[in-house]
Amino acid sequence: MITGIIFILLAIVFLTTARIIVRYILRETEPYAFSWLTQIVDTLIWLPFALWSFTFPTEKTAWIVLGINGVLWAVVSICSYIAMKGTQLSLKEPLSQSKLLWGLLIAVFFLHEQPSSYRIIGTIVILIGVSILLWHPERKFGNFSDSGVKWTLGTAVISAIVSSIDKYSLHWFTPAVYGFFMYLIPTVVLSFFLRGRTQHIGHLLKRHGKTAILSILLYTGGYYFTLRSFQAVDFTLAYPLLQISTLFTVIGGIVLLKEHKHLWQKIIATVVIVAGVILVGF
Repeated sequence: MITGIIFILLAIVFLTTARIIVRYILRETEPYAFSWLTQIVDTLIWLPFALWSFTFPTEKTAWIVLGINGVLWAVVSICSYIAMKGTQLSLKEPLSQSKLLWGLLIAVFFLHEQPSSYRIIGTIVILIGVSILLWHPERKFGNFSDSGVKWTLGTAVISAIVSSIDKYSLHWFTPAVYGFFMYLIPTVVLSFFLRGRTQHIGHLLKRHGKTAILSILLYTGGYYFTLRSFQAVDFTLAYPLLQISTLFTVIGGIVLLKEHKHLWQKIIATVVIVAGVILVGF
């Protein structure tokens, strides 16, 4: 029990710190460059694990689905960093949880799953929280008119689609092998668009190279400790506690990055969204 709580706390610290660092870096670097570097570093990290448990599916469908989803993950990667560059972290992070709403719709209409009442209620609560974030008294369509908000919500939709394909694909591949390809394929895809952008990568490495790699390693470590927490304690305990990272990320954006605009609106909406996410986990 204590070990599981330690893993949860480490995951929260790693993920929160990584998000704050990435937002800081993206203020003066290009999203494409950071996305490309992320794929390269994570491909190298996943390689030994993939080699250790490598399996080779013979079905053509497995590789077709893998290829399509790899391309979609490249889109998600670049879009998420564009969203992070153009949106305050204290706004983007809770808004990104809207992916659970789209995930519910996909699960019901395409995967033919029967969600629990907690999941339905939690999703409705998340929708309420997102609505609070989007509300603006002086704009007809609220904060939805901001391009960063549009990128964030669009990324949430694509992420939900890709995650559903992930679940479908894992009956062909081991998680380690699948994870490796989900970084390798975006690396190849993004490399096709290197021409004319190498100066942005050079600028990133020169200005924030070590910090960028640190943030990527923190993301990877956060994901690792998340998995370990799922192994150590019940999912119904680990999942809700891990959502505290969203709240801490918002606080970090407000305190460390000085994102004070619409302060109470962000705090109230974040608390509502985190409550909804916790309900979804039951």
